Parts: sequence; C-alpha cells; structure tokens
Amino acid sequence: GEVYVLSPDTHGLTVINTWTNEVGDYLQMGADPAAGIVTRDGSLLYACDAGGSRVAVVNLGYRELLGSAPTGTHPVACALGLEEKMLLVADRDHVERRLQRVRTQAKSGDPRLRREVEELERLLAHVDAGGTLADRQAERLADEVLVRHRDEDRPAGARQFAEAPGHLE
Repeated sequence: GEVYVLSPDTHGLTVINTWTNEVGDYLQMGADPAAGIVTRDGSLLYACDAGGSRVAVVNLGYRELLGSAPTGTHPVACALGLEEKMLLVADRDHVERRLQRVRTQAKSGDPRLRREVEELERLLAHVDAGGTLADRQAERLADEVLVRHRDEDRPAGARQFAEAPGHLE
C-alpha cells in the first residue's frame, strides 16, 4: 500500500510505500498543500492548497497533476459526496466569518444558534489538529447515533430496535 503525505514545508506530495517504509515519488503541488482526500478507487487525490486558494487534482497512478480549481481563501479541508460527484471544500476564512456572525446572533439565546457555534468551534479545532472533513463527518454521525440512542423520546420502532437483544448499547 501507499501513504500520501501533503506537506506545506516541501510544497508537495510525497508517496511512502507502506510495505517497505521507503519514501518514493514526490510531486510539486503548490504554495501550501494542507489536506486532501483520495477517491474510493484510489485513482485521484483532491488536495487543498491553502496558500494558492485552490484545490488540485492528482492522478495517483501516473503521479500527475491534472489541474486545479479556485476556492475560497485558505481551503483547509475537503470531502467527497457519497457518490463522489461533488467535492465539498471548507475554507478557513469562510468558517471563521460564519462563526463570528453566528456567535453574535446566538446572544439572543436561540439554542439552535448556540449549537451551531459549538459545532463550528469543534470543526475549526478538528482541522487545526490535522483532521479532515471526512473524519469529522464520521465523528458527527457516530455522535448523532449515540444521542438518538440515548434519547428517551425516540419513536417506539427505534426504541424496540435499540433494545432488541444482540444490538450494541
């Protein structure tokens, strides 16, 4: 197998062979490659270039940069839609501006806005710690399942499923 390492320090993509632990190919990517996602079939890498305000597309089989598309300022994370027909990109400046607006609105006491502030803060902390949108999405889904499972107001059918023998608690 292979591990793909995006490095802002080297401005590129380094491929490491996981069987031999040897550093292999290197591809110049741009100003500040920060995060990326590989398609399920392993053929393409979409890489956020925070310094270049773009997403680069790499053919991993040929180690070739296919092109790039502009994004908002400082893209820091990306995720593919379920059918891999849509690429979602989070740029830090947009998330921070949204957080600032929602914090101001949340002072009204609206619990929905307070939850959004908390979620945006967690997203920024997750990305700052080197996480990706895909990991964060998986964490959120797991959290939602746990919350629904613990919720006493869940529908009777859901309660029966959760309480059936053999199901995880």
